[in-house]
Amino acid sequence: MSMISVVVPVYNAKASLRKCLDSLAQQTYGDFEVLLIDDGSTDDSPEICREYSLRDSRFRLITQENAGPAAARNTGMELAAGRYVTFLDSDDYVEPDMLELLLSRAEESQADITVFGYYLEKDGVSKRMAPAYAPGVYRGEACRSLSLDMIDIHTKKNLPPYCGVRFVRRDFLMGLGLRMDPTIYRSEDYLFWVQVHFRAECVCVASDLALYHYIINAASITHRYVKGYWNMARTIHSHLWRGLPDEQDVRERLDNMLVHRSLIAFNIAAKAAEQTVFRADMEEILHDPELKRIIDGWPVKTGLENQKAFYLLMRLRLYPVVQWRYKRKRK
Repeated sequence: MSMISVVVPVYNAKASLRKCLDSLAQQTYGDFEVLLIDDGSTDDSPEICREYSLRDSRFRLITQENAGPAAARNTGMELAAGRYVTFLDSDDYVEPDMLELLLSRAEESQADITVFGYYLEKDGVSKRMAPAYAPGVYRGEACRSLSLDMIDIHTKKNLPPYCGVRFVRRDFLMGLGLRMDPTIYRSEDYLFWVQVHFRAECVCVASDLALYHYIINAASITHRYVKGYWNMARTIHSHLWRGLPDEQDVRERLDNMLVHRSLIAFNIAAKAAEQTVFRADMEEILHDPELKRIIDGWPVKTGLENQKAFYLLMRLRLYPVVQWRYKRKRK
């Protein structure tokens, strides 16, 4: 049994796949397995994966019908045999000493989850990103505070919600009985990891390490119109409302999160190709009863502190002004 399992969902990634897999093959620590979950690719990705699996016994190809990244990661988690599990998207790559350094931190701290920094790369420019916490081991109330800050990722202090910046004890992860929701294809990692963190008793923050290279791809789902985004945001809010502790600070963070995601949803609506789709999306968000409940429930001071002019526009039902603002973005 390998010490570490690396789960790599693959879908039509032939342009970046070799660089991704080479970064694993060249690791300074060798006791690991790579689970290549091909999610119904229609390009040469399966052949590239097969080539690596034939060349290096640590690489294993698993094929499935296209079901999305959440389902692919679920398959990888279920098949993982290592003591620890980590994730790598096929667009991205990692530092050569990543597994060695993370194993050392995880073993030393005996943490359920180790979270580390990464590089954000766009158009050849790389920016180092790190969790907004001091390096160290967080237990008890300090661990809960990390989880609470994760709920609203638009605050200044939070842990990034991405799969690729986590190194997790497999027995802890699988013992939770949680899986990613395959019906959600935007922020599915956020929904999953917030729930996981609230169940963790010990988290190691390695903010002094940047080991993952996250590549911004303009063609990816993250940067284009996403049909049904607001419905997914509402589903995430609903799942977390039911699945997290019934405590006031948790509820307040969840409501803040949904309002922030309404702004994201407006921006996504503005990317719709058809004017009728844009209008329908805007109407759905503006008249959402849960969003109204939150906005109306905030005292004026709280609303202005949280959302400034947007709060007033929504509280006073000045919906045409909101629509006009995002209609301008379509030009």
